[in-house]
Amino acid sequence: MKKLAEITGKSWLRYLCALFLGVLTTLAFAPFNAVWLLILTLSGLVALWSSSAPRQAFFLGWWFGVGHFATGLYWVVISTYVYGGAPLWISAIMVSLLVSYCALYPALVGYAGRRWAWSPLPWASLQLPLLWGLAELLRGWIGTGFPWLSLGYAGLETPLLRLAPIAGVFGISAAFIFLAASLWLLLAGQGRTRLAALGGLFLLPATLYLLPAPGHWTVPVGEPLSVGLVQGNIAQEDRWRPAMLKPTLERYMQLSGELPDDTRLIIWPEAAVPALYQHVEEHFFKPLHSWAEGRQATVLGGALRLREDDRIINTQFPVGLDSGSMYIKRHLVPFGEFFPVPDFIRVFMEGINVGYEDIAAGPREQALVEVAGYKLGISICFEDVFGRDIRRDLPEADILVNVTNDGWFADSSAPHQHLQIARMRAVETGRPLLRVSNRGVSAHIRTDGQLQAATGFLATEWVFTTVSAHQGVTPYVRRGDWPLWLAGMLVLLGSMSIRRHSGKGA
Repeated sequence: MKKLAEITGKSWLRYLCALFLGVLTTLAFAPFNAVWLLILTLSGLVALWSSSAPRQAFFLGWWFGVGHFATGLYWVVISTYVYGGAPLWISAIMVSLLVSYCALYPALVGYAGRRWAWSPLPWASLQLPLLWGLAELLRGWIGTGFPWLSLGYAGLETPLLRLAPIAGVFGISAAFIFLAASLWLLLAGQGRTRLAALGGLFLLPATLYLLPAPGHWTVPVGEPLSVGLVQGNIAQEDRWRPAMLKPTLERYMQLSGELPDDTRLIIWPEAAVPALYQHVEEHFFKPLHSWAEGRQATVLGGALRLREDDRIINTQFPVGLDSGSMYIKRHLVPFGEFFPVPDFIRVFMEGINVGYEDIAAGPREQALVEVAGYKLGISICFEDVFGRDIRRDLPEADILVNVTNDGWFADSSAPHQHLQIARMRAVETGRPLLRVSNRGVSAHIRTDGQLQAATGFLATEWVFTTVSAHQGVTPYVRRGDWPLWLAGMLVLLGSMSIRRHSGKGA
């Protein structure tokens, strides 16, 4: 590690090395889960930064980000080109812009870290972890936010998961940087610096050992609820074909009918009914209501609806014993469900025959859907990427539910990454999460992030499980990301102030 800067002395070699480290970093995430690589690749990035001027550190971070996000987000091409109908060149531009944008955040960490660096030890062990955590927070907040592939998700199968109910996924990201920087200091430092780095490498594991295990913070209450998760596995290219409406409805009814008779709640995935609710209300949803009542059950089904102003909304709602309430998707997918572009871009899109239609977001505050006395914290698709959105329904929600259609991404890494994200939300909140995906994986996720029951991927099947309501509040639910926001901003502003007053700000 000490020789890395010497070996990559030429700028283009250093940038190529950063790009390669970013590519390897993606292997730490699902479906590869080579978490051990993450500490090595991040240590390599810290080593490159350590011998760089601020401007070069910016571009090293950017090339690292390009390698990471290009290999981690390639599946956007599948959703926009293969299924979205956009021309290939537009899809390529969209993905390139997204990757370039996401890569700005590690670039800014590199620049800020070197521009206002302290001595090597605090720079690596304090500044970099908190600056990285702050950058991921910003990436999840600016615009509509896009915190996909935050480093912390790779920590699901590691002891760092104990941090999730306390500091959330971004806190785990900061911990990964701390470990990587400490490893670099241990290998490249001298004397007291190396000794302090060794102490840091022991301090964090010792702290984790003292923390409660995931799932400790909340407790199950009441009688378990019997649940069936129904995975229809309708190919994305077939979902909205008029000829597929009847076979799709028949498939969901058949799978639901195969569930045990004592199933109290049956959950279907996002927009499982491929038609506007008003178009099939009489011929499908009213008979479904009678069928569910006859089984003494409730079906939590999904469909697009027309509002009074003819805007489309994405909804999930109970049918049967507990009908009457509805959840409307609040956090929409940019360039998927709405297009945050000026009018002249819309005119251009129409000119090249690229269809688009903005759907409407639901209100920020919505009453929780209740089934059999259980309050459900429902999210639809992309919404479970945002821990702050999931926290909104807590601590009132007894159980979390996420319904999604990952068929947009075919057999890519995206569905596996999305499951990884859902698992983290269960740990952060101390609530079991019932996840139902059109093509998989659908699962009952426990409060420790493990799968209690799950379907296969790209399989047409159902899974039966029982889940208990959970009560209690994790520190993350109580405080959210504010401690990390505060610590990151204080370190950034403090670093700028110290360097300015020491006369080294230029």
